[in-house]
Amino acid sequence: MSKSRKLKSNPLLMKGFKYLAVALPLLFLSPIIITMGFKLINKNGSVFLLILGIVLAIFTILLVTQGIRVLLKALFEHGS
Repeated sequence: MSKSRKLKSNPLLMKGFKYLAVALPLLFLSPIIITMGFKLINKNGSVFLLILGIVLAIFTILLVTQGIRVLLKALFEHGS
């Protein structure tokens, strides 16, 4: 089996791309929610959106890190 054929059928590779696909919208959504949270603090003192945005941003960073880690493991695997 050729190397390119092996990479296409690698389930770890697909798992890594799924992590990154989920993280992509969160990369844009998290800063928007954080900005809305800061504006809401100025308006009425509520911190709910700010906390939600910060939690989403941390989750996004972890998701991207995990996705890259899985992709690298799939690409540089020395096993069969």
